[in-house]
Amino acid sequence: MLQKTLANVLQIALFAALVGLLAPVPAYSQQCAGRPCWQVDLEWSMGNDGPVESNIRAEWQTLGILGPCIHGRGRITAMALAIDAAKHGFDERAYRIARSTQMHNPSAIQHFPGNPFEVAEWLRHH
Repeated sequence: MLQKTLANVLQIALFAALVGLLAPVPAYSQQCAGRPCWQVDLEWSMGNDGPVESNIRAEWQTLGILGPCIHGRGRITAMALAIDAAKHGFDERAYRIARSTQMHNPSAIQHFPGNPFEVAEWLRHH
């Protein structure tokens, strides 16, 4: 009887371990009230005209948008440029500009979508 009970416990433990291994890990996109966090993060950028970190300014210099962004409203201006680029079919450019607004947040960058079309398509609706 003890052997059978131990065998059952072992089977249950093995099953639980397998289920745990196969269960999906909560994605970054599920951490923001059911919406992809990258969308929430970009919406924050659409309304943020505060100081911009030096690494973001350097990226904007590379993208050729430093002047308009610094003399405009910072991230708000960058996001307006990203939306405009997306609406004109420049998905890669829209993606790079939008992503640049998150470079102050390593977690946001780590979990930012790798597909420029996905980001640009979302931007087209703004």
